[in-house]
Amino acid sequence: MQNSTLITSGIVSAICAAALTVQWRRNAGLERELETATEAVAELERLAVAPAADLLPGPVSALTPGAPEPGSIEAAIAEARAATTPEERIALALSRIGTLAGLMGEDDRSPAEIIRALPDLLRVVQDLDLEEMIAVAERIDAPLEMGDDATGEGVMKMVLLMLAADQDPQRLLENEEFGDSRELRHMILGSLARRDPEAAMAWVESAGLKGWERDQVERAAVMQLMRDDFPRALDFLASKSNDPQEVFQTLSMITAMGMAPELEHQITAAAADPANAELRDGLMKVSFAASVSTGGIEAAKARAQEFGLDEAGTAELLLGNMEPLLALAPAESMDWLAEVTPPERYETTLPNVIKDWARADFNAAGEWLGDQPASPARDGAIASYAELVVEVNPQAAATWTKEIGDDERRLEAVGAVMRHWQNDSPEEAAAWAEANGIPWPPAALQPAAAPVPLPE
Repeated sequence: MQNSTLITSGIVSAICAAALTVQWRRNAGLERELETATEAVAELERLAVAPAADLLPGPVSALTPGAPEPGSIEAAIAEARAATTPEERIALALSRIGTLAGLMGEDDRSPAEIIRALPDLLRVVQDLDLEEMIAVAERIDAPLEMGDDATGEGVMKMVLLMLAADQDPQRLLENEEFGDSRELRHMILGSLARRDPEAAMAWVESAGLKGWERDQVERAAVMQLMRDDFPRALDFLASKSNDPQEVFQTLSMITAMGMAPELEHQITAAAADPANAELRDGLMKVSFAASVSTGGIEAAKARAQEFGLDEAGTAELLLGNMEPLLALAPAESMDWLAEVTPPERYETTLPNVIKDWARADFNAAGEWLGDQPASPARDGAIASYAELVVEVNPQAAATWTKEIGDDERRLEAVGAVMRHWQNDSPEEAAAWAEANGIPWPPAALQPAAAPVPLPE
């Protein structure tokens, strides 16, 4: 098929976006599904695959806060269902699926043409109830796949079952045909874990699932438990592992998944609870990260003070969150790091942190570095900074190396810069070296290697 990968991935995105739209129309309270559908449609529109208005079965305004009341949507669906029998609705859905799948199989069909054919199918799908969705899926003779090799029928079969799973996941798990599909089973278990975490884990136990699939279900269950009952989620995690680091890794997903704002209070309260003493370090890290994401450096400072940490403990939390802090308040974060980090650790840490900052804004990083007092940490940071700056401004990098106080470190740093500069522009490098009293060629900047003894 011409551009088969593009067509398949585009259709999967489009159908999933539209399917989520149907799901939202069934329950206007599913805010995340609304957001996901809107994002997916916007992305398709950005790629100029098809206008958003052509993709959806109704006006785009139906996906906005100004959408019709749920009652009017339900009334429209009920009216459409009253005019047909279940068998007629099933037959019509199969016909629309066949038409769309046929378009997908034609070499001269573009993704845009195929996506424009979606509304006819979606108008039919939104009128199907749970039993009818399952009946349509059972009559589609295609493997359950969502990858690049999937057929049009297979993709739509998967989407129908995903919609059905959201209504009754356990019903689909009990179906041998559907339950044998590892990919679909994973999606169904995810739906069940979000709806009823304990039921999902009970099913996992009864089915004897192991490995990554079990881990994924447990993770989805924990994420939902955290939203519903955070102390219970901690108890569940503790029951699964005696290793606080493993628990912390799971808790870290709170920030990664954007859950920090809604859970910040619960996390902080759990960190202060003596019953969670073994998990306190991990909870403090997650709470601190949540403070950074919701309130920036001032909130992070307040949180560190609330925990009553010494400077070393504060530095530990700070170093784990330098990336977001450098994006929010770089100079203030660097000053805080210098203030609380023990000297020995600061000397080894500063070179890496300054390089991270310089990648985003080497001018601001250089300005801050120039204001720091002479120290071994500053020497290391200058060498690291020059190593990055030489890629864009060799002369500035070479000038920076002259600021290094330690003779051996300075010789090593200027040698590295000059060798790079010599490769790019040997004449300019030689002229700068002569003007600044730097030995030339750069090989002269390296200590002479000890002679290799000849074999007797």
